[in-house]
Amino acid sequence: MRRLPRHLPAILVLLGAGVLARGGRADAPVGTPADAAFLTRVTYGVAPGDVEHLVRRGRAAWVAEQLAPAPDPQLDRTLGRWPTLGMRPGELRDAYPYPRGPRPEDSMGRTMRREARQSQRTPLDERSAARVARTVLAKAQLRERVVGFWLDHFNVYPRKTPAMAWLWGTHEEVVRAHALGRFRDLLGAVAHNPAMLVYLDNTRNAAEDGEAGERGLNENYARELLELHTVGVEAGYTQDDVRDVARILTGWGVVIDEDRGEPGSFRFRSQWHDRGAKRVLGVDFPPGGLEDEGERLLDLLARHPATVRRLSARLCRAFVGTPTPEMVGRVEEVWRSTDGDLTRVVEAIVSDPELMHGAPARSPLEWVAAAARAAGPVDVADPTTVQLLEDMGQSVLGTLPPTGYDDVDWLSSDALVRRAQAAERVGEWLGPTLSRDGVDTPEEIVARFLPAHAGQAGLAERIGGSTWSSGLAAHVISTPEFQRR
Repeated sequence: MRRLPRHLPAILVLLGAGVLARGGRADAPVGTPADAAFLTRVTYGVAPGDVEHLVRRGRAAWVAEQLAPAPDPQLDRTLGRWPTLGMRPGELRDAYPYPRGPRPEDSMGRTMRREARQSQRTPLDERSAARVARTVLAKAQLRERVVGFWLDHFNVYPRKTPAMAWLWGTHEEVVRAHALGRFRDLLGAVAHNPAMLVYLDNTRNAAEDGEAGERGLNENYARELLELHTVGVEAGYTQDDVRDVARILTGWGVVIDEDRGEPGSFRFRSQWHDRGAKRVLGVDFPPGGLEDEGERLLDLLARHPATVRRLSARLCRAFVGTPTPEMVGRVEEVWRSTDGDLTRVVEAIVSDPELMHGAPARSPLEWVAAAARAAGPVDVADPTTVQLLEDMGQSVLGTLPPTGYDDVDWLSSDALVRRAQAAERVGEWLGPTLSRDGVDTPEEIVARFLPAHAGQAGLAERIGGSTWSSGLAAHVISTPEFQRR
């Protein structure tokens, strides 16, 4: 592993000073370990002052505040570091072009091509850093958790093709815009998103007898739409269903040339569309349909009982780890009664009496974010952090398999070894902030990093063994208690 630049701790920025000040007031309300446990479960981590704010607001008001958040100018200033976040796909394509044409033979030409490839990664590098910043610094932590869930559910691998450098950001934007709206709207926005269509090859999906040259029927997106995004294999769909979904989605593609529309936008190519009759999950689609067939298909899949059941369970699992059938049933009923209103669904999950059952494992991103939030929060939105997460097995923007990270065992023996190796480096990041705040004893470290376990017998003794805040931080984030939410 690469060592951190020695100057990095000196330039870490504490952006939570106001929160720290409020949390330290003599008249601040006092929370309980149960309050801290609730926040640990539904956010990326408990920052100083968070428990007091929860107690002051009350849980219901806090949840409403989190799901309909106020402006976050502090986060906006941080995101302003990365100019590519505000650029449209066409602007990104022009500013960071991928080298084209035959490979040059001379060394100067090879150097220029290599530099162009490195430059072309800039939009994805900035998106990765911004994702880390949001998990650590956003005030609307519950909303960020929900956005993170849907980005994983609708996983798009950012390095599938060079075009992803200027398309991937559109995927995050549509997920953020619809993550707490109705599921049908979210599903539709993702289905029209150029990054998804490129990732799962629907840009090459055309009727076999159409005017698409060497292109033909491509079932990749159709299969994942059924298996992963909506009903799941439990719905009992067949290969004929997959094929007819692919036929319905023939012609759904992406604008590349300016004279055909805005680069990087959705485009329906009617000349590529299969206009024959189709049948999906027992529902007939008569011949002659065009793009409207796709909309009917999304209506069917979004509201199918198997989709409601499966995604209710997946959302519960994201928060609880191993939800009971009774909890899933209660959330499923809210989904049905609200026509997939995701705000109401999330409210049902975080207010469920069995929310605190189970012990979900923290992913590397959740682990680093929880540590950074506990310390200040400390701003670790740096390329070194992104690389550290990749070293621990998690690419910030998405993974190659369309399944995303849903079934990854983050606490396997290999994963824990990687995490233990990373703990010292993370401790180095956090040490200066903790020393500045005078957090330098095992008891204080436990209270800051594991507030839900405050007072637990023997925990502070296990953390001991270092006289430096950075060493204590490395010890506490290596404990079994810190690996789970």
